[in-house]
Amino acid sequence: MGYFITEAERKALHSTCFHEFMKSEYNGECWHEDSLLLSDDEFSRLGLYKIFKKVIPDYDPYGIVSVMREQWEQVKILAEKAGGEILECILEADKWVNACFEEFDRFTICGI
Repeated sequence: MGYFITEAERKALHSTCFHEFMKSEYNGECWHEDSLLLSDDEFSRLGLYKIFKKVIPDYDPYGIVSVMREQWEQVKILAEKAGGEILECILEADKWVNACFEEFDRFTICGI
């Protein structure tokens, strides 16, 4: 199962109920063509808020937060412990995240 969609797919849905994983830090704009998007329904169903909150105490699913490499590694460890779909979702994002970290020191999650 694919958890993330592209910006083009989000546009076709005419919805903004997505968490946007964007490269680098927030620049005042959202819905970038090279972002990954995860629906709020999936984000909530999987309980990803709890994982991000454990690693990033300031995490707010309605706000904007930067995620550094060390924090992402901790998210992956917690996802491995949880297993199942949580791990599948995080591993799906991991390919994009690793490519991002080759160019930037962080990625940003823009909440709903």
